[in-house]
Amino acid sequence: MSGSGTSRADRLIFAVVQLLCLLRYRSLRREFRRRRGRLPNLAQPTEHTDLVQWRKIFDHDPRFTLFSDKLATKYWAAEHFPDIRVAMPIWVGTTPEELPDALVVPGNVVKASHGFRMNHFPERTPLPRTELNALLHSWLQRSHYIQDQWAYRDIPRRLFVEPRIGNGAGLVEYTFRSHDGVVSAGFVSLDQHADSERQAHFDGAGRRLPNKLGVPDTMHLPADYVLPPSYFEAMGLAQRLSRGIDHVRVDFLVDGADIYLGEMTVYPSAGYGREREASNAPLIERAWFEAFHNCWFLSHPQPWPLSLYQGAFRRWVVEHRRVLSAAPSTAPAPPAPVR
Repeated sequence: MSGSGTSRADRLIFAVVQLLCLLRYRSLRREFRRRRGRLPNLAQPTEHTDLVQWRKIFDHDPRFTLFSDKLATKYWAAEHFPDIRVAMPIWVGTTPEELPDALVVPGNVVKASHGFRMNHFPERTPLPRTELNALLHSWLQRSHYIQDQWAYRDIPRRLFVEPRIGNGAGLVEYTFRSHDGVVSAGFVSLDQHADSERQAHFDGAGRRLPNKLGVPDTMHLPADYVLPPSYFEAMGLAQRLSRGIDHVRVDFLVDGADIYLGEMTVYPSAGYGREREASNAPLIERAWFEAFHNCWFLSHPQPWPLSLYQGAFRRWVVEHRRVLSAAPSTAPAPPAPVR
């Protein structure tokens, strides 16, 4: 924890905030300790895993609810970025019984708007209608307001159907860690979730990072893999979509020459991803701090006594930026933001 230039008063504020957070958010504390083997740094987060936990507690940006809602994200992108391809819904409803049988067919995907891992592909797992309805009812009863991921709390629970991108053909997935027009890190996956999946991580300029630790060599893209033009086109879209946001993960699916927006994620892996093993954590952290002034918590008035912490945190962010700037970079700096 950096703090050599922090005043005694601010250090006291941070100590009180850290203690109160650990006492109040006991489930987060236990889960973090189980996964990371230590207590989370909630008052002065510097690592990616702690920054995501901090965001859950303090940064209640209303846009996060929008981005966590799959349907709302589609409508938002279609309105504000009409040139970006989005797989738009062909049906939206609130009960399984409303879903027409004619739409539960190969080539379509049935999804829920309020969480993750709720996708039904009729060609993969054909179900009798009664079993399908039971599955969809279970989705609607499920809350993804878990692990203190605040943005999922108020999402309307809806079902929808959209055309399947690629209609079963192999797709390419691009993922970008984005910060107010800057991409700090990228990820490429060919045939994701299949036995033939191949993947690689890149820095913000598209240069290959070391192979991710813990991933079999057979799952890495060849060392001579060259990023296609569609990667840089998608990266430009991520830069545009992230303007005014300190950190968001933007995912795309590529079907031939067509690039589709997938998701915009504000709690990547709930903060328990393997960024260290992928060698991109320092890149993400540095860019996040550079864009921190955009975060809702710092850019909006907070009530007393939270305002005391807001002021101390704002001063500390400036200080920590200096620490990061003075430290030697372990990878090339990301390119300048797109405006």
